[in-house]
Amino acid sequence: PVDNHRYKYHNSQWMITGAAEPHMPGRFYPHPDSNSTGAQLMKQSLSFSKLKLTN
Repeated sequence: PVDNHRYKYHNSQWMITGAAEPHMPGRFYPHPDSNSTGAQLMKQSLSFSKLKLTN
């Protein structure tokens, strides 16, 4: 989190609505097709068939 607050957008402005959730340590997920640079990935078509979004 940027600070220790949780925000909500209400009436065209951001308002503090409570305390932020504690920061979780970063998790490393290795790519199943290897560690590639952005330049290497852009040389081929990209597929998002394995994409997982979390909140």
